[in-house]
Amino acid sequence: MLVSEEKVYDSSNPYAPEKLSLILSLYGPPNFEQAVEIGLQLVSIGGLGHTSVLHTDANDHRRIDYFASKMLTSGLLINLPASQGAIGFSNDGLTPSLILGCGSWGGNASSENVGIKHLLNYKTIVGKKD
Repeated sequence: MLVSEEKVYDSSNPYAPEKLSLILSLYGPPNFEQAVEIGLQLVSIGGLGHTSVLHTDANDHRRIDYFASKMLTSGLLINLPASQGAIGFSNDGLTPSLILGCGSWGGNASSENVGIKHLLNYKTIVGKKD
């Protein structure tokens, strides 16, 4: 794995968007709020609606609530591994799936992990009884 310390977090930097490779970008913001802002900008150039992860004190609800209110992602994982957590394989309550819905932020119809219920046709009969 290669880690590249980066200062630019917009689409002009080829290391900024999500990469399916062994190259990770490392950013060192001075405070939590700026870290969340950088995270939002990174998500905005290649992952709206997808997944974001926060590693923090699980009792720090101020940080968790702030993170959740800012990130435009359907899946917010707290203290879970990103790669296994996002696809529901870390016993986190998400439906195990290799197809992640990104909701309207990402141009998808679903904002949850796509499972068998999304692939079946359901018929609903509605009406008044006499």
